[in-house]
Amino acid sequence: MSLSHFNEWSCQAWDCWEKKETLAYDCAKRAELLDPDDPLVQVILAKIEQYRREHHSAEARYRRALNLAPNNATILVQLSSGFALLGYGDLAAECGERALALNPLCPSWYFYYAALPYFVLKDYSRAVETGLKTPTIVTDGPAYLAAAYARLGKPERAQFHLAEFSKVFVERITSGRNPAPAELLQWLVHVNPFRCEEDLHHFTEGLRLAGLESERANSARRSKPVQWPISNVFRKDGDL
Repeated sequence: MSLSHFNEWSCQAWDCWEKKETLAYDCAKRAELLDPDDPLVQVILAKIEQYRREHHSAEARYRRALNLAPNNATILVQLSSGFALLGYGDLAAECGERALALNPLCPSWYFYYAALPYFVLKDYSRAVETGLKTPTIVTDGPAYLAAAYARLGKPERAQFHLAEFSKVFVERITSGRNPAPAELLQWLVHVNPFRCEEDLHHFTEGLRLAGLESERANSARRSKPVQWPISNVFRKDGDL
């Protein structure tokens, strides 16, 4: 139940973000009372705590999950992104590589998580090579590709993937509504809870190089920042 709520909340159900986040966390805490040695429960709790910027607790849970399931590909690929956001690029890359070796016929979304450590390690060529193996399943996947291509000095490819991210964002996150100024960047910062300020700057600077600079400039002129999650909105959908 926790995983179902988490997947809805972390993927597309941004209109009920707070409700789903709370339900996912509460169910996982109940599951932990029943079985504190379930590595998936530890990963879910760690991810939610990471979104809450409770990095110390999240790291402890990730390391516990690694000790509990060092050869579980599904757990390892989740740890790959988790440790990357905590700033442990080498450990994160090792987890991702091990996951792909253990499950060579893995679902395509594995490659998105396995690509994140290479971006953190500034190995942009490998980040692109790995990230391109997954379709746009994870909404911010194209944003990472855009930032990596920008760092590689390939502006056309960076702009292509940035445009793809903008398109997917409108389809999945704002449900057809044109994003407010700075909303794309604000959302990306929200769903990528880097612990280290340097890693966050590295990510946002890559996005700026890819062409997201205008979003930042528009943001500076707003008297009040856009809050996330966005509340209910009216929009035209056909005749409705």
